[in-house]
Amino acid sequence: MQEARALFYQSLGFESEVKIEGSIGQVVADAAIVYKGESFFGDTLIIEIAVHEFHNYGFDMLYRISNKATGKEVARGKTGIVCFDYSKRKMATMPVVLRETLTSVP
Repeated sequence: MQEARALFYQSLGFESEVKIEGSIGQVVADAAIVYKGESFFGDTLIIEIAVHEFHNYGFDMLYRISNKATGKEVARGKTGIVCFDYSKRKMATMPVVLRETLTSVP
């Protein structure tokens, strides 16, 4: 999920998940995964991402993970994302550009 999240941010035009706007990036506040089926080292996985439950400081990212070869779902996941000001070393309000970009994703 970490790699998929990083690639998701890049696909939206952000430099990285720790450089959203100025010194503001994001941290993962919590994570959960529910395994639904088998997957093995070397399998190619498809990871679909959705955003959910926006609040002033962040949101949740939801993941559906499927095996590319079989099409079978192998897991679902969730990460709680909190915006963080790396220069001040504290939680930050979500930048408008991030909220607008995420809410415009189909």
